[in-house]
Amino acid sequence: MAKTLAFERSVTVDTEQVTLKLFKVSRGYSLERRIIEKDDAASVQVLLINGLDEFDVFASADPYNSVVAPFYYEIRRKLTDDGLNE
Repeated sequence: MAKTLAFERSVTVDTEQVTLKLFKVSRGYSLERRIIEKDDAASVQVLLINGLDEFDVFASADPYNSVVAPFYYEIRRKLTDDGLNE
């Protein structure tokens, strides 16, 4: 599956690096949320976005939402500007 990077932002929260990457994929969009911990352990969540409702649920469930909310706002705006619906 070919993918094109459409958005990427990172922030350090305490000792963890939080990165959000939005990719344009053949069937819409894919969001990757990567956490790199102090000991370099990493975890990645991937969300294939078919609608704004599922994106909003994912964003609101993020334990770092208070810090990365501006990133989610930018991503949501990009999705709506590109025509993704509720």
